[in-house]
Amino acid sequence: MGKKLQIGIVLAIVVAIAIYALIPSALAANPNHLKNDQNYYVYGKVYSEFSINGHSVFLLNDSGIMLLVNYNGTLPPMNSTVLVGGEYINTTFFGFTYGGVLMAKAVYNWYF
Repeated sequence: MGKKLQIGIVLAIVVAIAIYALIPSALAANPNHLKNDQNYYVYGKVYSEFSINGHSVFLLNDSGIMLLVNYNGTLPPMNSTVLVGGEYINTTFFGFTYGGVLMAKAVYNWYF
């Protein structure tokens, strides 16, 4: 194998790893800026998980900000890093907003 081919392969691998590492920061929204009825991607670590009425629910820790995620699928393992995509729904009682829930459509384990 020629030296140029080896350098090309190594360069392609480095670029692929860099792109993979940048995907969460490029797609993920800041949890403090989520707006009602909008679709977002959020990146973080699974903090706790439980089941409510047959739905999988877990807390996602995104740089110290906790976000409740409702997912109709298999729960990701505790302490795993995930990229979650879904619609953000505000929780409102008597005109006051108390945070919200990300209704996840997809949860991707992120190994980096």
